[in-house]
Amino acid sequence: MADGSGFLTLLGSYNIFISPICGIIMVDYFVVRRGNIHTPSLFNPALGSLYYYTKGWNLKALACWVSAAIFGVPGLIGAYHPTWVAEAAIHMYQTGWVICFAVAVAFYFTANLVMPAKVFPMGHEGASKGFETLAETEGYFDGEMLIESGVTTGQEPEDRASEGMSAVSVRDIVGSEKV
Repeated sequence: MADGSGFLTLLGSYNIFISPICGIIMVDYFVVRRGNIHTPSLFNPALGSLYYYTKGWNLKALACWVSAAIFGVPGLIGAYHPTWVAEAAIHMYQTGWVICFAVAVAFYFTANLVMPAKVFPMGHEGASKGFETLAETEGYFDGEMLIESGVTTGQEPEDRASEGMSAVSVRDIVGSEKV
């Protein structure tokens, strides 16, 4: 990157790395989870929790991202050194967003057919898998408890309980909104 054009080429190469992420996120939300995000599980760092995956890494998504991004790398090399790769690779790079996106979508969809993702936490596996069914209760299952309190720094959890922290049921909140 001795000149400005090399830097602009580098900035333009983001598409081959970002588009697979977009494809994976879209398949995960719209197809795999059908819009059902379990809110309490987002904040549960325990081993085996719904979004913990493998020590915090979704290896299936990571493998699909790397596999899809590889399709744009020969063209990226050709953008810097046109004589090093075939002209077809340069053309693939120019349409890299679409190609890498489509490959990521296909790979992640297939990976979830072979190894289905866990969509709901333990105890709720048989819940309705309709599109965005958890949206009606803001990501909570009926009967789950919500903690209503602010963040209190420097205190142990048992101290916070004595300071007015209250728990309410999702049913109480949803029921009061419909009145």
